[in-house]
Amino acid sequence: MVTREMHLPVPDRVHGPNYQVALADWEQQVAFWTGIARDAAVKACNACEGTGHVLDAPDTITT
Repeated sequence: MVTREMHLPVPDRVHGPNYQVALADWEQQVAFWTGIARDAAVKACNACEGTGHVLDAPDTITT
């Protein structure tokens, strides 16, 4: 199991000169931040060979 978190600076309120303007801004903010979360993707590399971790040791030890 893997847990991933995104910490985004999502505003907790919107302002406008009237309700209609504030509502339109709210809907735009919802669409924007939802798109950011939806489109976020984890990029994988093959350094761990599928194990999920990389050993911090050389492949071969020479003496």
